[in-house]
Amino acid sequence: MRLGFAVKVLGEGGLPSHDTRRWQSGPHLRHSLAALDAILAYCERHGIGMYRMTAALAPYATHPDLPQFHRQVEECREALAATGARARAAGVRLSTHPSQYIVLNSEDPDVRAAAARDVEMQAALLDAMELEPGAVCVLHVGGAAGGIGPALDRFEAGLATLSERARERLVIENEAGALAAEVEGILESAGIRARADLRNEKITFKIREHSLQKLPYQAIVGEKEVASRSVAVRTRGGVDLGQIPIDAFVARLRSELSPAAPA
Repeated sequence: MRLGFAVKVLGEGGLPSHDTRRWQSGPHLRHSLAALDAILAYCERHGIGMYRMTAALAPYATHPDLPQFHRQVEECREALAATGARARAAGVRLSTHPSQYIVLNSEDPDVRAAAARDVEMQAALLDAMELEPGAVCVLHVGGAAGGIGPALDRFEAGLATLSERARERLVIENEAGALAAEVEGILESAGIRARADLRNEKITFKIREHSLQKLPYQAIVGEKEVASRSVAVRTRGGVDLGQIPIDAFVARLRSELSPAAPA
């Protein structure tokens, strides 16, 4: 197991993550790589095995109106390879996560095109560092505007615009896991004991295992539940109650836990 963190270094007085200057000041990837090298040294000193780089490592590199920034990867080939070698030597696995504005399934074709440019850039950086396949670009599927079916169709269409190289570097964030953790927090805040099972196991395995524990309820989260902000509920006896909105599920449990009114 590797433990790590994302972007910001607060220890030892803090370290910059990249060149944050505005375009007028001529920011460049070479300065961001110097900052990244310092962060890799920090990780090595503290035995940290994973680091999620900022997605702005190459500033303005995909901006359509600033072509002077478009060749930063080519201009830093040697430096990128050296940084990748430094990460491997330090035993640090690198990854990147574009911002929430990078949406491959947006309804706006201009947003989709911009997202594809950004993912291609992240893949180019990871490749230029000569990093292992486990060095990935993490992305959310996006919103569910127009319904799950059309949203997934748009995502598949956006994915098809990417090069094979970019698709090989791309992994999709576990949206269901994030919602499961959120539901756990909501239930705990309501005074209802709950635990989110975030293990990397098949959902059928988890259901079967927890059924043996005779839990009063299992609240199951998948893609459909993420889109509808609900949970699929199974009872201790294995009865499938179907999808229930999160608020309604909390209200149901609270009602069951409340002492019965005297007759």
